[in-house]
Parts: sequence; C-alpha cells; structure tokens
Amino acid sequence: MSRSLLISAPGKVIVFGEHAVVHYQPAISASLSLRAYLLIKQPQDSYDTITLTFPDIDLDMTWKLADLPIGVVPDYGNDVPASLDQNIVKPLNALLTNLAGQPMKLKAAFVFLYLYCLLTKPFSRGGLFILRSTLPVGAGLGSSAAVSVSIAAGLLVLAGKIPQDAVSSPDLDTLKLINKYAFLGEIAIHGSPSGIDNTVATYGGAVKFQRVKSGTSSYEQIPNFPPLRLILTDTRIPKSTATLVAGVHTLIRDMPVMGNSLIEAIGRVSSEAYKLLSSPECDADERSQQLQTLFRINHGLLEGLGVSHPMLERIRLSSVENGVGETKLTGAGGGGCSITLVKPQADPANIEAFKTHVRDEYKSKAFDGSLGGPGVGFVVQTENTPASLFDSDLFCSFKCSEDIIDHFSVNDGAHWQYWC
Repeated sequence: MSRSLLISAPGKVIVFGEHAVVHYQPAISASLSLRAYLLIKQPQDSYDTITLTFPDIDLDMTWKLADLPIGVVPDYGNDVPASLDQNIVKPLNALLTNLAGQPMKLKAAFVFLYLYCLLTKPFSRGGLFILRSTLPVGAGLGSSAAVSVSIAAGLLVLAGKIPQDAVSSPDLDTLKLINKYAFLGEIAIHGSPSGIDNTVATYGGAVKFQRVKSGTSSYEQIPNFPPLRLILTDTRIPKSTATLVAGVHTLIRDMPVMGNSLIEAIGRVSSEAYKLLSSPECDADERSQQLQTLFRINHGLLEGLGVSHPMLERIRLSSVENGVGETKLTGAGGGGCSITLVKPQADPANIEAFKTHVRDEYKSKAFDGSLGGPGVGFVVQTENTPASLFDSDLFCSFKCSEDIIDHFSVNDGAHWQYWC
C-alpha cells in the first residue's frame, strides 16, 4: 500500500508594470490558471531510493538515500534560513556532475534534492516524485516558482510540518512556511530572486509590488481581485531578458527625459489599475472597460521603450480586429508571451477565430486561462478520489500541456483543496 499525494501551484503573469518595476515603479502580478503539478507516491515499507521524473524536460533520475546529505543540518522548524546551506550544496554539486551542460535538468534536480535533504529526516522512506508543468519554460510565467512551491509543499507534508487535512479557511502559517522554503528553491535557480513569483504561486490572487532603493521589494496582496479571463499566447520566439532590460537602461541614459517619462507613465498605469482592481464598489462593466484601456496604454508605452516585437504587434492587432479584447506583452517582451484580456461580450466564434489564426498563421501557442485564481493546493488519495488522479504511468504519458490541463482541473472542487 503506497501513500499518494498530488500538489499543484500556479504560474504568474505581470499584468501591469513590466520594465518600469526595475526602475522603482509599482507593478501588478497575478496568478495564472496554468500550473505545475507534483505527484508523490511513497511506499509504506522501507524504500532506499528516490526517483525524480520530469517528462517535460526529459529528466528521469534515481538516487540512493545513503548517498544524499540528509541530516547534516539542524531542523530549522519555522525559522527558515534565507540562504543556501553549503553543507548540502557541496555534496549535491558533486553528486550532479553528470548533468553538467544541461542547465535546466541540473537546476530542477538540484532544487528537488536540496529541499528533500533539508526537510527529510535520516532513515526516512524514499519514493517516486513526478513533476509536470503546463507552463512554458523561460517565458516569464513563473514556471520555476510553481515547481519550487509544489516541491516545498509536498515535502513539508511528507515531513509532517504542514497539515493535509480538510481546509475550511486560509492557513496563513502554512502558506508562510511553504513560501519560505519555496524561496530557497528560487535562490537555487536564480541566485537573487525578488520573491514575487513564489509568493504569487503560494498565495494565489494578485499582488502589487515595488522595488525600493535599499535593494529589497515591498509587496501587498490585492483584496477583492476579480477573476479575469484571458488568452495567453506563447510566440515561441526566444528573447534575452538581460538584453531587453539593458536596452531600456540605454534609452534612459541617452534620452533621459523621454525614457523616464515612459517609465513614470507605466508606473501611473499600475497605480491606476491597483485602485481599479482593489475597489469592491467598482461597477463590473466600468472596470472591464477601464482595464481594456489600461492594457492598451501599458502596451503602447512598452512598445515606446523598444521592448515589443513584430509578432507581438501582429497578435495585438488580430485580437482587436476580432473584437476579442486588448493585448499586451507580459514579462520582458522581445518575443515571449502576450496576454489578451477577453471582453465579457466577446463573440465565442471570434475568440476561436483569433486563437486559430494565432496558431495557424503565427505558429504560436494560444491557451485559454484566467488570472487571480487559487494558489498552492493538494489532493490526498482516499477511497473517494479517482484512481486516475494518482496513476503514475498516465501522469507520465501526457504529450502536451493541453493533455495535462484536461486531466488535472484545479477547478474540480470535489477533490482539490487549498491552504490559501
């Protein structure tokens, strides 16, 4: 008899404020309905290995528990360190030399093993851990944070540090602990992350965040954030965030009046959107119209900064021509992804025509989605849950994101529970 657990956490999009946030202006980020999933199958009997399978990046590795640096650091409890412990880092680096030259696989394996060694006690049982993600990697959608949060939550449950009972109200202590451990995962991947991505993946909803000149970031949850329907388009055009950010710095250096005016205007768009989104009294139709306008303005300002791309402009024009809604780039731009805010009155036939055009003519991937949904959630296997949810062979067999989305619907309230 094995113990099975399914964990899921959402990706994120920057809704307003890209690039300007680097220059100390506010930005708004929200959870995305595309998610990462972690299936854990742990035997009841002694099991001296752990296996990590991540079919989306072609990773499948097994390690003996005896070879891992388990128990070399104290149990931190709720006092989670804000940096990586070298007593774990060094042995793991030596253990993963066979993944040199494969950065995506190396980072995924390292994050998993680091958190496993940090949270697992000596003489613990091993098990099978399978990761799947519906989020495009490297597209600025918080895919690594969704994975880190899923791993942290799953391992905290196995360690008995957070509950897996029915959740009737937000468990803020649990969420805080998950977020702290997930942040360590983000440190392992990115070095100096802002913490925003893992916070959104943990808590869900939306946050307003802003860098301060001391080097830290301030952020606050946006109350009453309304669910927003969108179409996410992945252009599949590679981009360099560092190059795009440097280009904005160059514009500000060479044309400071114009460059700073654009940055400040984007900040004002974010502030206006925050007031609009956090107001419970705002009429839904009026809010929808104003958000469409703010989408158009924000994208235009980003295009002025030079961070758009001809493909993003084609997608934006197509969404307007089909009456679907306004489109803006999300993340660094220069390719990557766009988000289209779907008008409530948009004709379903026109929406399908837009998605078909994007896929067939532009060779991009279009996903239906929504913003502001729940954060990290879980399903525990019981006699009342469908066995297919915990079928490891089926879980590994999905060939594309659409298959995973169809199979694991986080809107299935009969099975999914959330700590948020």
